[in-house]
Amino acid sequence: MPVPKWASILGVFLIVFLALFQSILVGPAYAITCLFYGNDIVVPLLGTTTASLTVTNSGPETASAVKFVNADGPGFFQITGGSASGWTANLEGEGIIFTGGVLGASQGASFSVQIEGLAETGGSYYTVDASVSTDGSVMQGCSGGRNVSVETFFTIQNLTVSASSTSATISWNTSSSANSSVKYGTTPSYGKTASNGSLVTSHKIVLTGLATGKTYYYSVTSVDGAGHAVETGRNTFKTTSSISTSTPPPALNPAETVPPNVSLTTSFSKPFETAPKIEGKASDNKIIAKIEYSTDGGANWLPVDVIAKPNSKSTTFEFTPEFFEDGNYEIVARAEDSSGNRGSSKEDTLVIDRLPPLVGGSLLSLGPLIMTPDDSGVIVTTAGIGQKISLSATGGPTSIDLYADNQVFSLVRSRENGLWSGIINFQEAGFYRLLARAVDGAGNRTERELSSIAVVEPGRALDSSVNPIGGVSITLFFQEPESKLWAVWDGRPFSQENPQKTDRDGRYQFFLPPGSYYLTAEASGFAPLVSQIFSKEKPTPISSVLTFRPLRKIRLGPWEFSLPSLGAETVRLPLSIPPFPEIPGGSNLVDKEAPLFDLPTGEGSSFSPTERRGKKSLIVFANAWSPPALEQILVLDKMVKERNLAVVVVMVQETPARASVFKKRGGYEVPMVADQYGSLVEAYGLSHLPASYFLDRKGIVREVVSGVLDEDQITEALEF
Repeated sequence: MPVPKWASILGVFLIVFLALFQSILVGPAYAITCLFYGNDIVVPLLGTTTASLTVTNSGPETASAVKFVNADGPGFFQITGGSASGWTANLEGEGIIFTGGVLGASQGASFSVQIEGLAETGGSYYTVDASVSTDGSVMQGCSGGRNVSVETFFTIQNLTVSASSTSATISWNTSSSANSSVKYGTTPSYGKTASNGSLVTSHKIVLTGLATGKTYYYSVTSVDGAGHAVETGRNTFKTTSSISTSTPPPALNPAETVPPNVSLTTSFSKPFETAPKIEGKASDNKIIAKIEYSTDGGANWLPVDVIAKPNSKSTTFEFTPEFFEDGNYEIVARAEDSSGNRGSSKEDTLVIDRLPPLVGGSLLSLGPLIMTPDDSGVIVTTAGIGQKISLSATGGPTSIDLYADNQVFSLVRSRENGLWSGIINFQEAGFYRLLARAVDGAGNRTERELSSIAVVEPGRALDSSVNPIGGVSITLFFQEPESKLWAVWDGRPFSQENPQKTDRDGRYQFFLPPGSYYLTAEASGFAPLVSQIFSKEKPTPISSVLTFRPLRKIRLGPWEFSLPSLGAETVRLPLSIPPFPEIPGGSNLVDKEAPLFDLPTGEGSSFSPTERRGKKSLIVFANAWSPPALEQILVLDKMVKERNLAVVVVMVQETPARASVFKKRGGYEVPMVADQYGSLVEAYGLSHLPASYFLDRKGIVREVVSGVLDEDQITEALEF
């Protein structure tokens, strides 16, 4: 029987009416506004850049202060300065605040911020705050923070030094045009600078007025036209003991093209405990004018120490590399003849092996989010989300692999900072113990347990019959801490999508930093969901089950229509984490005497825990590259300055010189010593940094705590 025309019209009218009624009744759950916005920033590794940023006031009130904040804390990058027309800039904590200017409604202003890149990252984070008060005392959060990517823009290559008794020529190449600058001096703090402002790819700086027979420290810096700066580490050269009286080589003969023959006669078949004297020979049909060597496969070059017969057709030579740590070094020598032709020896691998490979403290991160263990020493994460792990190591490992049950994750060493890093991603929920196995060039193998990791199931979207629902759109909202306004959470810095859709098994994944949130979920044919607001003080995985109720349907003749929902169903998200195996709590050092040590401060003295006997004290293990460790040092330094706290910071697997420079650069007063080879890693059972050991007056360990402690927690822990 045909359906009357009036019935069809009535059905369509009813659907439209219900949809309009729903929009009027429900309306938007929350207002999402933003007062200011910024831009992503790219910073060169171990260099600086000046970011030109535009901030727009889209609100009704006038802003009198604007602040750019490093939301990660110290570690990947730091803000070092800035300027803006009509504003006064001052560094404040981990950011820079601009005051004295006016930014009216719907107005924009340009700000310049200098940022230094400390470690490579694609997901660090900065935020922008603003205030109506002229002193910036009450800051209001702007829209979600933006990325700071620390990258290698160009590289310094072929660094060579040629020194006489009173001068030295330092040459290098850059992969793009940049200026030239050399810091140098007879101490690691340099003291002098020579530079050339021309933008070139081939660089040469001549240092004059040097002392005879003296070792000089130097560092090379180049800055490109965009302001990206790249700096080498500290190097050395030594001036000769007397002025050479040898006859200069004859003029170059451009027509002669035969390269010299070069070979190394030292055997590299066995490891060395210290850098050996390396010998070789070179010959040519003309004159050998120069001989150099490299310890990194030809990336950088230094002149050999001795040429037996300078400016002859055949000669032997020797050199002894300096300042080698354990590791594998690619040794190659090259000679240049009087016609400018170059010949090189075959590459040999020199193995320096004094210690077995030793893995130090590790750090897990998800973008800017640092993942720390809970009170039982377990790190909690979610299946399917990859985390970056970084760790230090001594003893010259050539490979480090992480094992978790039948899974293997291989790490890669960074040439820039020496850290080993990689991505670990657990596809299945469960409890894992992460084991590190290291192998060095001499074949020595070591292993140690790093972390216990609890991996929880992803969240699920199900219907009332417990069937998975794919394609559900889930959006997570975040409350700005200062403005209390709600905005869509920006998951990009944390390598997560938001909004995201469930897969065919109904799975979704979120791992959230501390804060207040709620989420909405929409699925075709089902009533939408909105969660209650939930807050967490620690990083939290979301593994809640979302159960959807199907929409009611009406039938008009041959047609069936789903009735629009009159409102989103409010649900409570259970955020409990499934139980996982218990591991022995606390440290096996509790109620035992703290292992003794005597370590250098980097300032010509040393420290031993026995110096603190008779008073309650604190030993904190940290390093110079971990953001949580740096955060802990800032807290300790403040307490030392204000309360004379009895504490020493042990810089794990850091050289005394690096620890000393780190302390001076930060202006820290907290005592620091350097455990260069990680000799205390096993003795104190270190896995995560920072780690705090609280000692009584007799040097007995009373409590061990991993992670960052604030002043109140430290004070309370010392009240035993």
